[in-house]
Amino acid sequence: AESWIGDLLILVAGFCASVGYVFGGRAARRIPAVGVTLWGLVIGGIALLPLFAWRAGTVEWSAATLSSWSAVAYLAFAVSSLGYLLWYWALARGGIARIGTLQFMQPVASLILAVLILGEAMTLPLAACAALVLAGTILAHRGLEEEKDENETRRTRRPRSWKDCAPVARQNSSPCSPCPPW
Repeated sequence: AESWIGDLLILVAGFCASVGYVFGGRAARRIPAVGVTLWGLVIGGIALLPLFAWRAGTVEWSAATLSSWSAVAYLAFAVSSLGYLLWYWALARGGIARIGTLQFMQPVASLILAVLILGEAMTLPLAACAALVLAGTILAHRGLEEEKDENETRRTRRPRSWKDCAPVARQNSSPCSPCPPW
């Protein structure tokens, strides 16, 4: 009955993540990935402060062990900081569309790690779904690569007439451009 709340939270989380990836990927082209990561963590932390304030009084902080705090520190520094640093670095170099599709591989990687490390059972439906996700990701990457190659060909081809020069010159500001740079 209350599953719609969880569904809504997942939808909102997905939307927030995609907004963060787009803004972060664009920002990482102009500022170093370290700065993008730090700003992302600060903004995310500020966004979570109201939830923390609401729930902090219900937590028995003294019950947390050294192992618990070590796990929190690992998640905060190793997973979040280092993970996002590498993620924004990749987004800046590979582009949002190309690198963003790799996110679809997370469930597949999680499934493989769960089978290898935790001894979880690999069922036929899980394997079929993982194969579909893998195939979809490969197809998406091939499509993006073909589109990139087509765009590169369009940018570097010689214009048939001077009317073709304006769009080519805007896209290709190289001094070796076949069109004058107006």
